[in-house]
Amino acid sequence: MALECNLREQVRQILGVALLGGSVFSKQPIWVVQGLVSALGFIVTLTAWGGAGALSNLALAYVVTGAWGQGSNVVAQVVGYSKFGGELDRLTASPIKPHTYLLGLLLGTSPFMLEGLLPAFFLFYITGYTPIKVFEEVVLLAPASLVAGSFFSLAIVLNIKNPTNVSAITNPLYTLTVVLPPVYYPLSFLPGWLRLVSLCDPAVSLLQVGRILAGYSEPLNPNYVVLSAALSVTVVLLLSFKSFRWGMR
Repeated sequence: MALECNLREQVRQILGVALLGGSVFSKQPIWVVQGLVSALGFIVTLTAWGGAGALSNLALAYVVTGAWGQGSNVVAQVVGYSKFGGELDRLTASPIKPHTYLLGLLLGTSPFMLEGLLPAFFLFYITGYTPIKVFEEVVLLAPASLVAGSFFSLAIVLNIKNPTNVSAITNPLYTLTVVLPPVYYPLSFLPGWLRLVSLCDPAVSLLQVGRILAGYSEPLNPNYVVLSAALSVTVVLLLSFKSFRWGMR
């Protein structure tokens, strides 16, 4: 009975935090519309220049970037502004635990992931991915990219001193981690040494794992790619945990 009551309380707290964190969506729904329009434009561009092969790779990229963008941009901004606004301190003083807060925040901001997932599902369909393969890719890539993206930005945002710098940092971080590296274009395009360097970016290494599952031939040993993904995500988590001190800031 006590366990059931505790579970209900946990669920209630998660939903409460989700409602609080999700308020950013009700205030800025145009962000998702903007993302969808941008995705559509990219699809048209690659259809004209690259054809089906480019669109198939783009589907995987959108799964990663949609989740990574929610984490590295939206979640990090909500936490950053909550820190400077004192909301994080109030939550710290409440019965809410860190994992409850983070789960609720990820749930509440999840609509922002749609700007990547909706175009991805459309591309999966028109490029012939089977439902099982789509399920594998989304279940593997989306949660991992969401968590890695969130903690990657939090490791930096939680250490800044000026509240006006939160969005000024998260937006460039997104660009530097998914636009410039080989996420929208093949890893094989880069010279050998730069391929290895780029795998230090969790978004890149996670995407390469997705490409391996999809049956693409990769320029690097698949075992090395999987190891790079695991290590890069682990490093990001460790760095963020060092910065995220619940009640000890």
